Amino acid sequence: MKGLVTIQKVYSDGRKEIVLKEGCNILTDGFGISVVNLFTSDGSEQGDDLRIAYFQLGTSGYSDDPDWTDLLPSSTANNFYSLSAPISSIDGYGLDTTLKAVEREIITVEEAFIEASALTYQYENQVLCEFEADSVSDINERYINCKFTIDEKGAVGKSLKELGLFVKNPEHHQDRDRPALAAYKLLAEPLEKTDAFSLDVEWIIDVSNEA
Repeated sequence: MKGLVTIQKVYSDGRKEIVLKEGCNILTDGFGISVVNLFTSDGSEQGDDLRIAYFQLGTSGYSDDPDWTDLLPSSTANNFYSLSAPISSIDGYGLDTTLKAVEREIITVEEAFIEASALTYQYENQVLCEFEADSVSDINERYINCKFTIDEKGAVGKSLKELGLFVKNPEHHQDRDRPALAAYKLLAEPLEKTDAFSLDVEWIIDVSNEA
C-alpha cells in the first residue's frame, strides 16, 4: 500500500533527526470494513465513529522481515486486528507524559491471518492512546494524514518495534468506543525510546486505490 511513515527525533536543544522515512503501510481488514465508509458518510455521529482516533505502540513484531506480508497469501495477509506485542499498561506509556493512554475494548479475532470468511471476532481490553482533536487532518478520497508526538517522558525505556492506527468505533456502539486496527507499521530496527528526545510521527495513508 502506498503511503509514507516518517519518524523524527526532536531534542530539547532543537536538533532534529529523521530516523524513519518509509513508504510501506499495511492496511488491515479493519480498514476495509470501516475507514473507506468515511468517504461516503454525511458527517453524522456515525461518520465520526469511522475516523482514526487512537494509536498504539508495540515492542515486538510479527516478523523480523520488513516484507513479511509478502510471505503470506494475499487473501489473508491483512486479516489481523492487533499488534504483535502492544504496550499493555497505561503506566507503560509513561507517568508524566502528555500521551493520553486509555483502556478500550478493541475488536480482534481468535485467529489471525486466515480467510476472511473464517475469522471469528471478539473483544479484548487493550491500552491505546487518544489522538489530539486536530491530529488527523487532510482527509480526502486520496489520503489520510495522521500526526502524533511521543514526548520526552512517553514510553521511556521501551524498545519500539511496531505502531498501529485504530478506527474509533466502526460498529457504532452507543455506550463505548470499540476501536479496530486500521493500519500497521513494522519497524525494521527497534527504536530505543529515552527521555533525551521526543518523537514526531507523521503517517500518510494513500487510499486512492481503496476508496
